[in-house]
Amino acid sequence: LTPIVEEQASRLIDGEVHLQRVELTFWSTFPKLTVDVASLEVISHSLRSLPPQVKASLPADADSLLSLSSFHAGINVLPLLIGHISLYDVLFDGPRVNLVQATPDKANYMIFPESEEPICFFISVYSLDPIEYKIKKN
Repeated sequence: LTPIVEEQASRLIDGEVHLQRVELTFWSTFPKLTVDVASLEVISHSLRSLPPQVKASLPADADSLLSLSSFHAGINVLPLLIGHISLYDVLFDGPRVNLVQATPDKANYMIFPESEEPICFFISVYSLDPIEYKIKKN
């Protein structure tokens, strides 16, 4: 699963996604589906087209956009059948975000390609349970 998630996520952005491990658990946690991610890193390619003199003025890690030591979350799938979203145990361990605005038109967080037509989607949520989020520092 890890190489598939890594490849597909990297194809969707102007950058690279690196993961140590992605794991889905369903049968042993039924009726909950859990996802565990170990060592997530997002490297931006959006600054590569800058002139050399601008690149030289940027910090060495300007292309590093996001990293997490680990991520864990779960969703109860049975309530989804009636339009109820029940998330649980959302944990971000060691999150690091590095936002760099190189020029008024270029930043390392501009990783999603522009599209000709706006991307719109609609999610109908009848009920959303309160979620407890935890963020741990390394």
